[in-house]
Amino acid sequence: VIPPIDWGYYREQLGPMVDEIKAEFEEEIAAEEEAMANIKITEESRAKIAAAFKPLEDELVSVLESAETTLIEVDKAFVELMWMRDNVDTMTLDQFFERYPHHRIQLEKEVAEEKWIIPE
Repeated sequence: VIPPIDWGYYREQLGPMVDEIKAEFEEEIAAEEEAMANIKITEESRAKIAAAFKPLEDELVSVLESAETTLIEVDKAFVELMWMRDNVDTMTLDQFFERYPHHRIQLEKEVAEEKWIIPE
């Protein structure tokens, strides 16, 4: 909480000009408060503001959707990694190929192309 200004202290130190400064300060605050109270936002103004912010809102929605998609992918990858961590010691090759059939296809292709044969 901001303590109130001790105008008496400043009046003693600086003289009567403090009263003038205080009066000007109070008038400025009153004028600002009155100006803020008199501001009226019309429907036309609202429409212009909404139109100005629409591209930003659309971009934000797009970024949020992209982030959500990425988060889902990362979450799936994390679950997969945890499964692999827990099962890698006891998993058979058949279980691995059942879970990852694309690796079986790749291995069979490499064997067929004789990429696994060590040249003598």
